[in-house]
Amino acid sequence: MSYIEANRAQIETEYQQVLQTRAEIRSYWENRNRERFDRIAMMPHKPGQEALWAKLEEQKARCVAQK
Repeated sequence: MSYIEANRAQIETEYQQVLQTRAEIRSYWENRNRERFDRIAMMPHKPGQEALWAKLEEQKARCVAQK
């Protein structure tokens, strides 16, 4: 603990750098995944799964209604 207290400014600077790096990495993967999810959403559903998709849409509608 004494090390942290003695070097608080340096530790805080390093911590902010870690947070910045983490934010950049998260942003990168969110953008990359967004493109992938958009492509997946454009794909047609497999035949025979209409009931599953209808149930999913119903659940989504309930979630939106609760908010």
